[in-house]
Amino acid sequence: MLEQTETPPRSARAEWPQRHEASRLRAVRGWLLLFCIQRLVLAPIWLWAVFLEQGTGRAAAETFRRSPPIEHAWAIECAVMSGLTLYGCAVGLAVLLRSSRGKRIALRYLKFRLAAVIVVQLALLAILSPLPSKLFTAHLGSALGVLLGETILFVLWSQYFQRSKRVAAIFDSKP
Repeated sequence: MLEQTETPPRSARAEWPQRHEASRLRAVRGWLLLFCIQRLVLAPIWLWAVFLEQGTGRAAAETFRRSPPIEHAWAIECAVMSGLTLYGCAVGLAVLLRSSRGKRIALRYLKFRLAAVIVVQLALLAILSPLPSKLFTAHLGSALGVLLGETILFVLWSQYFQRSKRVAAIFDSKP
């Protein structure tokens, strides 16, 4: 004979979808997980690839020998990007582990990253200003592209952290 299971009271059945939705939102998934993967996995791989592509080989050595300002600019950019990548790894880990200050840490990181990139790009342009106009114009276009990309990423991620239901469920409810 089959046992019949008791049906939960009507009030418990009505609460279940709300509790399920709340617990589902407290998991690091979706866009929030993408943010963590970008910081912990993709950014270090990208940085390593850039170092290999731009800083090695005969072409780079010849360029650095003929134009020391380019070597100085490259060294400054590499140092700053390495620091930002390490900082990003720490932020990604804090968000992934659902630290109580994860949202605040992530927003602070996004502001700092944008400010650092702006300062570095302006410094690079100042360092590279003695170059011939064709080279300087090429670096100017590259700097504007970097600034535009960083600004777009800043706006998108900061709005996500400020408006997302998932971020609010994970970080705003913690003491």
